Amino acid sequence: MSKKKWTEEKIISEIRRVMKLLGLSDRLPSAREIRKYSTCYDSINRSGGLKHYSEVLNLPTAGATMSILFKKTCIICGKEFTTRYRPAKMCSQACRNRSYLLKDRAVIKADSSRKEIRTMRDIRPSGAFDKEREAQKHGLHYRDRQIAETLRMVGNVQN
Repeated sequence: MSKKKWTEEKIISEIRRVMKLLGLSDRLPSAREIRKYSTCYDSINRSGGLKHYSEVLNLPTAGATMSILFKKTCIICGKEFTTRYRPAKMCSQACRNRSYLLKDRAVIKADSSRKEIRTMRDIRPSGAFDKEREAQKHGLHYRDRQIAETLRMVGNVQN
């Protein structure tokens, strides 16, 4: 069995023949369609693939889809942005990092009028600064106050 030598021109004319046979004018035939109606598919792959011939003939491939863009509002900064990913909630890596630092993604809401971030849970202060100021009044470091408080607690447990 002799193999047919496929040149670029022959491949292009064979693709056009398959397109005419299938009644296609707006796209290239799919790989399955070319395999079914022609023997040039292996040569197409060896010489650049369907993507190459898509560029040469200026036609989209059968599997090409238009990308859909969604308009969203960032839950962190309130800025409007477009994305291909429907569930996206944040506009940039900086906002994703900030969201991670807030650690409560489900309840973050952006107040677009003041560009201020609010969370549903209240952030309670630890009181460490007040304790440190109190220790400094007595001439101690915060560490010394913590040691004394721990010893007092351990002493209460032992008695």
